[in-house]
Amino acid sequence: MKCLIVTGDDFGISRGINRGIVEAHLSGIVTSTSLMVDRPACEEAVALARWCQTLSLIGFRDLPTLAAPAEAIPAPGDAA
Repeated sequence: MKCLIVTGDDFGISRGINRGIVEAHLSGIVTSTSLMVDRPACEEAVALARWCQTLSLIGFRDLPTLAAPAEAIPAPGDAA
């Protein structure tokens, strides 16, 4: 039997991402996620993971501190 693991990335980074990962899991698409610690919606993600116990947390991640605010970094395709 073959099994496909689909990981929802960035759990905890925003409420929208959290909801999307849980909805995708409840729909049978996402099987696991990694928690972004010290992010704006991390506490909500932890609460959702406790509620949705079939969603596997496979790791914890943190982003390095940026030297410049995120708003100052140009988006891909933006003219420099």
